[in-house]
Amino acid sequence: MARDQSSAQWREDLQVLAAAIRTKHKNPYHRVGEKQFQSAVNRLEQDIPQLNSAAIMVGFQRLAAMIGDGHTFVRTHDVYHSLPLEAFWFGDELRIIRASADHRSLLGARIVGLGAVSIGEANQRIQSIVAQGESRWYVLNESATQLMKAETLRAFNIASPSGAVPIRVEQNGQPIRNLVMPLAPGSKISLL
Repeated sequence: MARDQSSAQWREDLQVLAAAIRTKHKNPYHRVGEKQFQSAVNRLEQDIPQLNSAAIMVGFQRLAAMIGDGHTFVRTHDVYHSLPLEAFWFGDELRIIRASADHRSLLGARIVGLGAVSIGEANQRIQSIVAQGESRWYVLNESATQLMKAETLRAFNIASPSGAVPIRVEQNGQPIRNLVMPLAPGSKISLL
């Protein structure tokens, strides 16, 4: 992530994103009104000087999600630090389905909290960056993916600004606390 961008550069990026949504999407205002969208763009533009880069990127994601379809999004895979875990929703339970070798003991565990909040609260906080006009399965998969991104967790005040992410899980009825160090952006790691 370009952490050294000036406010002017972030604002330019914002205008490019907003223009692309307006001009390239076949019907960008099918779920959100044009005035509501422009108001959100203006609000983010005004807030940029007070925000860190993760919060600005989440703002970009929020704008794309307002359009309401899974084809309109801000790609963050190569710029966000991912946790070395993959999770999936099984009903109301978020479970770890893949993990790096260092965290293999967490496979199958139910995530009950991230940072200082419950998993339900964490999931509720991030819904504004998940396109809600898609199928239930899209929303579940995308929210599980976003909950494994350090920048997302930090921008929504779920995890601290740097370092390891505290994760609380239950394994065989036993509570386990763990610290998970995010991977470098774009890292390729073998998940079990």
